[in-house]
Amino acid sequence: MISVDQEHLIIDITHNFISQVAPQELIIFQGVSEAYFKDPERFIKPHTAQEDLLGIGVGEVVAILTPVTLTIVTNVLSSLVQKTIEPVGAWSWTALKNRFKKFRGHKTEAKTIILPLTPDQLTLVQELTLLEASKFKLPKSQATLLADAIVGKITTTQAKQHH
Repeated sequence: MISVDQEHLIIDITHNFISQVAPQELIIFQGVSEAYFKDPERFIKPHTAQEDLLGIGVGEVVAILTPVTLTIVTNVLSSLVQKTIEPVGAWSWTALKNRFKKFRGHKTEAKTIILPLTPDQLTLVQELTLLEASKFKLPKSQATLLADAIVGKITTTQAKQHH
């Protein structure tokens, strides 16, 4: 089960991506996001997403980008936490959430000491994103943009935190 903190972080990253790639979808973003978190299994079947992308009109293709992106971001961040929690020992969803809140200007102090991601870990984030996106047959340009958005969010947050 995804915690509220995890959900907010995933929504934040996805919203930023959708606002760049499909701003016309922002009007339905909240409703789609709520539906996704109520029943994520409904949205996480890669073959179904691809069939929907290929079998419907352009307007519907845009509408499906939010749940696909939510799924990809959820999977990537979950994997990142799992892969870094043992070797680093300081990562948690709360810590990640606090990093992004601090970056956005909220006055939330992190209660966990956060070590920055290494270049290898950032590469892993990019690779994980591209792998997840390929499961949904997201166009390479959008998959790369999403990978860059996640890595960019992490690196700018790290840079902001250390200044």
